Formats: sequence, structure tokens, C-alpha cells
Amino acid sequence: MAGYPTGVAYPATHQPAIAPAHLAAAAWLAGQGHPAIDRPYRFCELGAGSGFTTNLLAAANPFAEFHAVDFNPDHAAAGERLAWAGALPNVRHHALDFAAAREALPDCDFVALHGVWTWVGDAARRDVLAFLARRLRPGGLVFVSYTARPGMDGVAALRAAILGAGLLAEEQPPAERVARVRDWIARLRAAAPALADQDPTLATYIDAFGAMADATALHDFLAPDWRAEFHTAVRDAMAAIGLEWVAEADLPMNLPGAALPAAQAGLLAEGGGEALKDLLHRRTFRRDIYRRPGPAAESPLRWLWRNGGSGDPTPAAVAAGEVVPLVAEPPAAAGLPRLSPFNRAALEIGIGREDARILAATATGGSVVLDRTTAYILAAVASAGPGGGARMMARRLVAEGRSIAAGGRTVADEAGLTRLLEPRIAAFEAAELPQLRELGVVA
Repeated sequence: MAGYPTGVAYPATHQPAIAPAHLAAAAWLAGQGHPAIDRPYRFCELGAGSGFTTNLLAAANPFAEFHAVDFNPDHAAAGERLAWAGALPNVRHHALDFAAAREALPDCDFVALHGVWTWVGDAARRDVLAFLARRLRPGGLVFVSYTARPGMDGVAALRAAILGAGLLAEEQPPAERVARVRDWIARLRAAAPALADQDPTLATYIDAFGAMADATALHDFLAPDWRAEFHTAVRDAMAAIGLEWVAEADLPMNLPGAALPAAQAGLLAEGGGEALKDLLHRRTFRRDIYRRPGPAAESPLRWLWRNGGSGDPTPAAVAAGEVVPLVAEPPAAAGLPRLSPFNRAALEIGIGREDARILAATATGGSVVLDRTTAYILAAVASAGPGGGARMMARRLVAEGRSIAAGGRTVADEAGLTRLLEPRIAAFEAAELPQLRELGVVA
């Protein structure tokens, strides 16, 4: 893909909405069919970056087959390393462009494109559509996310101005290009302080760009072909290859009565569709799901209530995340908590600015997000077993030169840390560990 940045690797990210179980839940909300999610299927992520999400999904759905496609060989190699560390025989990483992937890959039940539609040019978009036309099976679902209009119109104007100022010249080294854009934006802010009042979204994005990692800035905003789109434009492109819009992957958005004030929801009920919804929400990013007409799954979805509920879920409960599809029964708890090789590897991978740890959950076919402290505790308990987690975690903290502030003093020695951690570890084993077992994060 000519012009797309390749000199800087895209940072590892996690996109939970592309999980097949999540896509099936969205289709269910819309009253539409979907492929079965509790038996073998094939999934492909186009523009997978370093492949973290595809690897996680392969770990969470060991009965299915996964493919991650990215034209940057460094990205594919990073995905392969994690797949090897996670002992994942059901995932393949391909260093291919979309045209080559169309010829090399098998037919798929699910295809996901996070952000790709925004970042690539017309030729690559045609290759994406050709891939979907050839490789998406009847009844299959496609996830397409993109920067959305009208919410991002101000940001699109900013980018056009940056382009017009000659700040995106590709002969500039990537770090220098980002630095020049940041300097120009700072001067713009000083010269036109009223911009923030005129367009709060633009102001928020300017602040975010200032704190954004260089790699994210280059891929997400400064790519040569970046553009924002109306939903109708994307919908027309998909319709041209026979795909029908199904729902949004942001589940609450499928229930306007829950996502909008009553007067606005009433107006939307009279017509206007997604265009009016986007205008009312000033949406900056859309996550849409499309479907190729064809047979649906033979068996209905099974459900897992997160807080002990039971019975068939209501759409509101699904949209709120109170109940999620059940992909597989979690293994019976027996003895020490056991982590899969992938989850052991994932405990050491920080994702995002909050340094979260994201693990595969085999019961739901998706993911669970842990803060770093809980991740340390889980790793310690899984290594040492009940009763030994506090000392194991204390040893790790000492080895890493970390300490804990408590009672107005800093505790840094192993014995003191062990005593301090014992109540927290005991609370984890009593409350959080059983929940992680139920979700299939540990066995």
C-alpha cells in the first residue's frame, strides 16, 4: 500500500468488539442470523498490526481457525512470536497485502477490519472489497470500523490544513514529521484559541494528539490516505458487493431508546436512520457489522450472566453487557489455578497507556481486562498456589525494585511486603479468582 507508514511498527492494541461472539450478539440484537460460535469456524483480521487481538481470540476459541493479515512483515513476525509463546496451533500470521490475501487465504465466516477503511487509499479499499466478495461465506459477518462524519468534520479540516501546509512530506523522518505537526498545532492553538469553543471534539483531539505516541500518530492520523466517512458511504460500498448492514458493534447504539433522550429517540423513530443517529451523537468513530445473506447458525446462542442472573436475556441486558454469549463451558475447578500458555504470556504484555493486561476467556470466546496489580496477583497465585501468592508477589516486587506505600511509610522488603499483601491476596482468592474461573481465564 503505497504511502502507508512502514518504518515505525504499529503499537500493540486490543479490539474486543471484533470477537466473533460479540459480533453474533450484535446480530442477535438486530434479529439477524450469524455463523455458529461454539463450533469450528474461520476468522480473518485484515490489517491486524502486531496481531495481539487475533492471537487472543485464537486462545479463547481453540476449536476455531484464525488468520491475521498485515502487509508489514515486522507486524506478522511479532504476531508469530506471540503465537509461538502462547502455544497457539490454530492461528496463522500472513505478511500479505489485501490483494495477495484474497488469493492465498481460505473462505471465512468472520472478517474484521479495525480502522483500515480510514487509513488506506482507494486502491487498497478496492482490494478489501474484492477480498470480502470472494472470501466471505454466505451468512458470514464483517466488522468495519472507521473515523466517522459528521463528528470528525473539524478534525478532518485540521488534517487538510496540515496537509496543505506541507507537513506530511514522506521524505521527512517519521519522528521529525510528528514533531513538526505537533509544533504547528501548538502555534495554531495559540493563534486561534477560539477553536476549542467552536468545536469541542477538535479541541479534545488536539489534546489527545499532543499526548499520542509517535507510532500511533503516524498510523492513525498522519497516514497519507487518512479520511473520515459518513456511514452511508461505507454502507454503499459494502452493498455494491452484496453485503447488508446489520448492526453496530457498540451494542447500546442498537437501542436508540437507551442511548438517546426521549425526544431525540422519538424523532429517530420517525426516520433518519443512522445519519440522524450520527448527527445526534456527533459520533467520531463507528464500528459497523455487515452480513452476506445466507443460512444462519442452526442452534441459538447460549448466554452467560455476569452477575448470577438466569433465563433468556433482554436486549437491554445484552446491550449493557450484563449477559454475554457462552461459547464453551469453563473447565471444572480443580487444585491450583492454571493459566494457559497464552495467558501467561499476555500477563507480561502491557496494552495501552494504562498498561492493562488483557487475557483470553474461553467461556465467552473473548477477553478480560485486568489492571496491573490484579495481573501481578494472578501470576503469583497461579505460580505458588493458595497460601503462597503473597510471598511470590513480594519476591517479584523486590526483584523489580518496587515498593508499596502503607501507613505513611514505604514497604520494600520481602517480609514486610508479604505481610502487607496477604489480605489482598486472600480477598482475590475468595472473590475474583472464582469469577476468572467461571469465565475460563484460568482452569
